[in-house]
Amino acid sequence: MTWKKGESGNINGKPKGLLGKKTIARMELESIQTMLRSSLDKDAKDILAAMIDSAKTGNVVAGRALLDRLLPPSAPVVPFALTGTPAEQADQITAALAAGRMVASDAKALLEAVAVAANIRNATDTATRLESLERTISELTGTTNAK
Repeated sequence: MTWKKGESGNINGKPKGLLGKKTIARMELESIQTMLRSSLDKDAKDILAAMIDSAKTGNVVAGRALLDRLLPPSAPVVPFALTGTPAEQADQITAALAAGRMVASDAKALLEAVAVAANIRNATDTATRLESLERTISELTGTTNAK
């Protein structure tokens, strides 16, 4: 059976203009968010002052929330220039950590960055060497490799 243009075939279907459950839920959520934002705008100073007071009295959760929101994470501090191979750079970072010239989180971040850079270099070198070998084989055999 074919339907005429504009007919769905479901005579008991949702009437035009009636909002669906997802649309209603989204609208209610937006209304709640607007109300919360309005309330926060009014009470933000009081809420912040209460969190600061709570953190001062030892509430670690309040202190952590303040620090996480108000202070951006710092970039690793490198008290020297890294030189040499990735292995030598890792040794320099480890020595600085052992000597107390770096904090552990900074040393970890730098070691991870050195490892990623080394992996990128290795992948690039491998691709370059492979292309060179393919060219040499192609020249020796007189064939071309289609990519």
